[in-house]
Amino acid sequence: MALPFDDASVAGMARTEPIETVQRSVSGYVADMAKDLRAIATNADLPVLAYLLSVAEEEARSTHRSLRTETTAKVLADADGLYPSPDDS
Repeated sequence: MALPFDDASVAGMARTEPIETVQRSVSGYVADMAKDLRAIATNADLPVLAYLLSVAEEEARSTHRSLRTETTAKVLADADGLYPSPDDS
């Protein structure tokens, strides 16, 4: 699985990308990695580790969804200002 960014250094990415973009990318990546690691732990009969990884996966997915929703809301709010409603005239 490839990293969601070219440079493995999140600090380097943070200087060039908005923090929301970095958080969204990293949370999605962590969710995918936790899912893969959970499968490995399950296949190795490590139920406690598999459980903890499932918790980490769910938290990362929840964070990713939340960040995606916030970004969508910001885009829609910005677009609303660009295109006034006909009722505003």
